[in-house]
Amino acid sequence: MRSSTIQKGLILLLFCVSCTQNTTIDNQEGENIYVNPDALSFSNEHRAKMLRITYLNLGYTFPADEDMKEILEAADEDAAQLAYEEAIDTLLESGVMHTRMLDYFLKMLGVGNKYSGTAQARYPANLGAYVFINNLAIDEFLTADYAIDDNQNVVSQTYAGGPPTSDQAGYITMEAYTQKYMNTRFMMKMIREIFGLNLNAKAPFAGVTMYRWDENTINPKYTEQPDNETRCIACHAAMNPARGAFHRYMGAYNTYTTSPTQSTNQYGQEDDSGGGSFVLEPLSGGSALSVSQAAQYYKIEEDGIELHTPKDLANALIVHPNFSKAWTERFLTIMLNIDEGSPGQGNVVPNHFSSNEAEELFLEHWAEVFESVGRKPNAFFKAFLKSKTYLVTGANPTDS
Repeated sequence: MRSSTIQKGLILLLFCVSCTQNTTIDNQEGENIYVNPDALSFSNEHRAKMLRITYLNLGYTFPADEDMKEILEAADEDAAQLAYEEAIDTLLESGVMHTRMLDYFLKMLGVGNKYSGTAQARYPANLGAYVFINNLAIDEFLTADYAIDDNQNVVSQTYAGGPPTSDQAGYITMEAYTQKYMNTRFMMKMIREIFGLNLNAKAPFAGVTMYRWDENTINPKYTEQPDNETRCIACHAAMNPARGAFHRYMGAYNTYTTSPTQSTNQYGQEDDSGGGSFVLEPLSGGSALSVSQAAQYYKIEEDGIELHTPKDLANALIVHPNFSKAWTERFLTIMLNIDEGSPGQGNVVPNHFSSNEAEELFLEHWAEVFESVGRKPNAFFKAFLKSKTYLVTGANPTDS
């Protein structure tokens, strides 16, 4: 029921932002309907239905009987909307959504299990849920120098061989996360996951503003491939510049040093070519650069900050032009109950609003709203769930 309803609703809402004419929902033929949601009226029964759908989707529970009754018996639409908004506030402020958000971050990070494993393995997902429940900006998810335990208490994320507090970057530097994704050669798994989650982008990151190395900067083995159909340079050009953020890990997730040396096991600059030899990157005129000379080549935007630590990468990501839009779309997938994507090899990133101009305008509009509320997920949920745009998503054009 929810799936069919939401798909019909999406046909409506994705055209809302491009419409300036007031109209009604009366199409019986399954065609696209152009509406201005602010011009629509909704029955008390419709608001009650949407409240029930929202509670089940986000809180895994039913709304209180008295909240449903207050909406259904409201004297007019204004009173019904007020009762509906108060019930939405109750859902988002009560802490009942902690489980839903924990489930989301466990799934999207691919680290930790709600029912088994260590508490430390749940630290990254717990941080995401904590950010939501406490109405913090999503930036905190990447920049926090602490962790959150299963009791939602602030604890240290420092571990033996890990980065010091000054270099910690939210979930990115937590032990369980780095232990899973830090590979011993290229750091590509870490970068794939981080870019996928925070920029909604997949290699080779076409259409994303990204600083890229040119062919003269990269190990020739990735540019001179006459017998290889795979163009390695396409991914290396965009991902190599982010590797500098991890060059202080000297061999694994628990080998962080504040005084890195240029050697064969240093992430970010060394590229093991096999057979015990290695090539230093980036290159200039065919020659390797020193650590200090190479620093300017490690960034994710042309005019972005240099990446010396994971914290630098976090700070670069939160000002990237795709960051707000990516998280806007991710949070919309939760509220609209549509495909959220998946992490890991062959990762899937949400891409629901790019097939036409109206969809793009819709996402841009709500990204602006996300920015206007300080990029706080909880506040953004309130803004969207209370909007008539959201109420449209539950409208069935064939309802009489």
